[in-house]
Amino acid sequence: LYCSNNQLSTLDVSQNPALYYFYCSYNQLSTLDVSQNPALYRLNCSNNQLSTLDVSQNPDLVILNAENNQITSINLDTNINLVDLRLGYNQLTSLDVSNNTALTYLWCFLNQLTTLDVSNNTNLIWLACQKNNLSILDVSNNIALNKLDCHNNLLTSLDVSSNINLTRLQCSNNQLISLDVRNGNNINMLENWFDFLTMNNPQLFCIDVDDVVWSDTNWTVANGNIDSTMSFSTNCPVLFGCTDTLACNYDSIAIISDSSCVYSLSSIDSVGTFCDSYTWIDGITYNSSNNIATYVYV
Repeated sequence: LYCSNNQLSTLDVSQNPALYYFYCSYNQLSTLDVSQNPALYRLNCSNNQLSTLDVSQNPDLVILNAENNQITSINLDTNINLVDLRLGYNQLTSLDVSNNTALTYLWCFLNQLTTLDVSNNTNLIWLACQKNNLSILDVSNNIALNKLDCHNNLLTSLDVSSNINLTRLQCSNNQLISLDVRNGNNINMLENWFDFLTMNNPQLFCIDVDDVVWSDTNWTVANGNIDSTMSFSTNCPVLFGCTDTLACNYDSIAIISDSSCVYSLSSIDSVGTFCDSYTWIDGITYNSSNNIATYVYV
């Protein structure tokens, strides 16, 4: 069924149990019921006005494109055959793809995701999760990953050293302090200028790479790959930490203070002169003058 690019506000497919391909993108649908279409293989309902989408009765669904809607949540537990999932431009605050182990394409960019677990999705080839609120992204299990777009998030560290097939990495506009791209495949991340983008990470001064000379030659400020404050190394030092030797958590390797220092403070207070018993800051009740009370502040 192909009915895209119309002005449909309603659409009833309840009497089509054998429906296999269903394209209804670029309409004005606010609801869509596909619960009576168990044979559905491919569904494209992008560019509508959907706030919910129930695909729990579509176990054979392999390709789902619901981009550019207003979907706030979606349950994909029964869709174990999904290979291509596109949910960009929605209002998702969470996304569980732990049962969707066949996924090769996952596009969930421009949502409101704060977490994303792709540890079970070992077949992923392309992960596009840019423009969310992710502070952590672990792709160590995604060995097949070829393209990773995670720019415009809140990531502080990113390690793609396990992603030996990666040929594109876009991680600009995050809060990265560390970036490890020692995957043995850097030389293949050069087909297009946008295959390696790391700009606008103001605290990222050193990037771990396969070969410093090659990276200096091919990933440059002029090409827009890196910022002028960034450099390459095969073993970046730990830059941030507590640099005060008097602190309890002093880090001898750290070069730049991250304001994390913790101190053990003690204070000695005199009870002084009084006419009655008195409970001091240390919790002890004193009955005579001129006692000395010591209290350790943690």
